[in-house]
Amino acid sequence: MKVIEPSYEIVNDAEYPNVLKKIERIARICYKSEDRITPTSYIKMIKGLLEKKHTPMFEHGNLAYVIDERLYEELIAASRDITTLVNWMPNVTALNINRLHVTQYEDRDTSTRYMVSGNIRVWYEFFTKVNEFSRRTEGLCKLYAQVNFNVGNLFELYAYDNFSDYRDYTIQRVVDFNQVSLQERFIHQTFTVIFTCDTGVTHELVRMRDASFAQESTRYCNYQNDRFGNEITCIKPVFFKEGSYEYVQWYSAMSNAEMSYFNLLNAGATPQQARTVLPKSVKADIAVTCNWEEWTHIFKLRALDMTGPAHPQMKELMVPLYGEIKKANPEMISYCIGG
Repeated sequence: MKVIEPSYEIVNDAEYPNVLKKIERIARICYKSEDRITPTSYIKMIKGLLEKKHTPMFEHGNLAYVIDERLYEELIAASRDITTLVNWMPNVTALNINRLHVTQYEDRDTSTRYMVSGNIRVWYEFFTKVNEFSRRTEGLCKLYAQVNFNVGNLFELYAYDNFSDYRDYTIQRVVDFNQVSLQERFIHQTFTVIFTCDTGVTHELVRMRDASFAQESTRYCNYQNDRFGNEITCIKPVFFKEGSYEYVQWYSAMSNAEMSYFNLLNAGATPQQARTVLPKSVKADIAVTCNWEEWTHIFKLRALDMTGPAHPQMKELMVPLYGEIKKANPEMISYCIGG
């Protein structure tokens, strides 16, 4: 059995100009197959995710655009149409239209900027619903062409041959969020953090409703295999001093759980069956992706104790993460939280 300290990694989106490669990186966390990543492996991975309808992984890729006023109005109208129809048709899968963010920003020089953003899954659902229920306008056609181009023609939901020119200057993808206002970053910019923690902490993280997650799966990971070192890995509890009576009892319990887990596997149980004996202290990698608005909520709850004391193992991760984010983005944190 291996015992490690918890940790985190802030994913640098600049390293993933191809958003599909980031999605592959995150999706492979579930199966712990990061060692299989190659320059072109994302193609097979993305195709497999689509075939299996494992679309939640597409929530970890975000696309934001500056648009013109006319397209802004078309988006608002389409959203209303879709929402109304979904409400009246209970057999239709509800669209998370609230996660396709559209904003109107008045600058100091009285100019107005319009922006729209959403994760890849939301874009996919939005255009599916537009195709089925709403109006196909020229602006929406051009936006579809632009989004589809930026995800390698992944969608291919329907043909917009007459409006396939993605070089429309009224639709400009936002790559550098430092070029827009703090208010717009708050809504439209997302970032991802990969936590290495125990499953008790992951249970608290996944309660954040407006975030997206990808977690190491004990259903598919067989810790008796060589690539896992033929052992389970547990997170050292911050509140038990190594060598103390409490730590010895904890370590003994973890060792017994590991032995029972391996015994079940040796008896023919599958990993998803044997995992029933794994403890909360077992290590899990989990990716969390959301915009600044939701990260603000997370930091207030999990690092700053604004609604009561957070769990010590949660704060062990969130306090240094918040400090690092604040140091790198002081103006943004001041806007989000103040101080």
